[in-house]
Amino acid sequence: FTRNADREEQLTLIAANYDADPVPLAELVPADGAFDPADQWHPVVLEGQYLRDEQLLVRNRPHGGTSAFEVLVPFRLDDGRVLVVDRGWVPPGENSPDPDDVPSPPTGEATVIVRLQPGEPLPRSGRTAPEGQVPTIHLPLIAETIASGAAALTDVYGLMVSESPAPATQPSALASPSED
Repeated sequence: FTRNADREEQLTLIAANYDADPVPLAELVPADGAFDPADQWHPVVLEGQYLRDEQLLVRNRPHGGTSAFEVLVPFRLDDGRVLVVDRGWVPPGENSPDPDDVPSPPTGEATVIVRLQPGEPLPRSGRTAPEGQVPTIHLPLIAETIASGAAALTDVYGLMVSESPAPATQPSALASPSED
């Protein structure tokens, strides 16, 4: 009975936050990492560097008419915290269920703009994923999986909008939210 009200609330949140001017992460996510759901979709600016060796893939994501993979790379902020950045998606391989190629993030210092998102629950089915992959964007599980997990934020992650310097290739961009 509340589906229409929930949908209207989500659409209002997207309208208010999606195209807002980016602000520094610290303005919306305090040092303790608490995430206010009212900040979902709000763009923030990250300064720091990607932890390229800790990249993970999220399996079975519906993109491009296939079960694609989303590319997650932890990003160490200049203040020491680590925010997981969803850089976009890649298709499964030509002759393999795993991707043939996963574009790397920029090396060294970078400025990244992301839209804030809450983490996802673990799958109720109990499904797991092979090493280097996760079944869902469950941030506590990701924090346990990556070497920088002790500094990882476990309430919020970011959907990439842009990164500078821009690498030669990037994963395919995630679609904007739909009004459906």
